[in-house]
Amino acid sequence: MIDELKSLAIFREVARQGSFRSAAHFLHLSPSVISQHISNLEERLATKLLHRTTRKLQLTESGRSLLQHADAMYQHAQTGLALVAQNTGELVGKRVITLPSALLESSWLNGLAEFSRSQTKLNLILEFTDKQLDLLEHNIDLAFRTGRLTDSLMKCKKIGSIARKLVAAPGLLKSHPLPAHIEHLQSFPWVYLDRLPANREFIHKTGNKTTVSINPTITVNSVIAMTELTKKGLGISSPPSHLIQQELQSGSLVEIFPEWKIPDIPLYLVWLDSPENSLLVERLMEYLDNQKTT
Repeated sequence: MIDELKSLAIFREVARQGSFRSAAHFLHLSPSVISQHISNLEERLATKLLHRTTRKLQLTESGRSLLQHADAMYQHAQTGLALVAQNTGELVGKRVITLPSALLESSWLNGLAEFSRSQTKLNLILEFTDKQLDLLEHNIDLAFRTGRLTDSLMKCKKIGSIARKLVAAPGLLKSHPLPAHIEHLQSFPWVYLDRLPANREFIHKTGNKTTVSINPTITVNSVIAMTELTKKGLGISSPPSHLIQQELQSGSLVEIFPEWKIPDIPLYLVWLDSPENSLLVERLMEYLDNQKTT
């Protein structure tokens, strides 16, 4: 029975990842070991669970039925571990956390790294993506998310904000002199992040506000790509301040219209309501709060 439970857990991960190779990488096993477990399970059940093609795997009807039970087994096991952990104060097992690329080189990522080091029985899997993935569909335990939240079914907690600066490469400013007023930036080359609104609000140091409509030169889906293309002189943009500190010091990027501030982007933790996820959030926030006060 123990071997069958292990095979069932591996089958669940193969179905979740969509390939033997991806499941093997996630589970730190070889593809041949993964294949053998699936074959053993199919032999035990005397039915085909997966249709294998060169491009992807497809569940059979029996496979879809078994996956429901495999998911239930996984959730029961996670809940049991979480309940025990609540009594012992320890976090155990694997947890998948997604983060936007804007948090690279940030204090939040540093804090998460230190938190991982302090939890010897916890295996954190960090996935960086600027897409807001469905937590349930992708089996994500916790997500760091920026901007406006759209999914009301998730638990969420605001944990801070990300400051930004409006910057440009010196070479761009030589070929495209800045206009006298910030409102005229609408005709200026922009590197545009597709998740941001087309109309950008700016706040003057006096408190006055204005809105600039963006006509992008190029559009990307990654904060890192936006920053790199800005450094190459394709347009102006507003990357997180912590990502461009060295560039501002070296002069490879310069801040423009510094008397106008771009509102900070709110940062949230988002998770599915379950005992194990709630415990993870509780322990993580306790750790991060303690780090701020020491």
